[in-house]
Amino acid sequence: MPFAQACMIGCGVATGYGAAVRAAQVTPGSSVAVFGIGGVGANALQGARIAGASKIIACDIKDDNLELAKKYGATHTVNTGAVADVPAAIKEITDGLGAEYVIDCTGNTKVGSMAFQSGRKGSTTVVIGAYPADGTLALPSGSFHRYGKILKGSFYGDVNPFNDFPRIAQLYLDGKYDLDSLIIEKIGLEDINRVFDIFHDPKGKNMGRYVIEFD
Repeated sequence: MPFAQACMIGCGVATGYGAAVRAAQVTPGSSVAVFGIGGVGANALQGARIAGASKIIACDIKDDNLELAKKYGATHTVNTGAVADVPAAIKEITDGLGAEYVIDCTGNTKVGSMAFQSGRKGSTTVVIGAYPADGTLALPSGSFHRYGKILKGSFYGDVNPFNDFPRIAQLYLDGKYDLDSLIIEKIGLEDINRVFDIFHDPKGKNMGRYVIEFD
């Protein structure tokens, strides 16, 4: 397969895919909410789609990212910056129950709490975004024991590179996994600082990856 597409598998692609397929273990016909639709979140959407989820809800503060999310498998979108009660919005989409699986890619503890509350009774919430070392995740404690909900952290989406890298590559070659549109731009090494500036810009394009090509 092309090197540019192949190089992306080793990080954001595998992490997002693994969060849905390995860590959450999304089942066919289920509902999934993904918070943070950047380079990792886009692949969590693809993982949920490949796993056979019927409702895939993309949650982000950027309308542009939410529109692009539909390309990767999102069936519904929620702008978390514009909706007053995000868990309620997700429950409305999922027949009043909440999502069966929730994936938090943001690294924001406030969003993490929101994500957990968006899951239904017995749901699984997977955190793959890196929270600040001094951060605190606040969860509602009322009737906590009655809901049977799972909250788990996942490093690298729980993937096994020896098994999952070839699988993702084959999915791409079979036309079932979109890596092409994840390449935002191919750059030279001299452009690396420009790309870091874009990465730190809240309005910068982050739905995918910049790939360095060497002559």
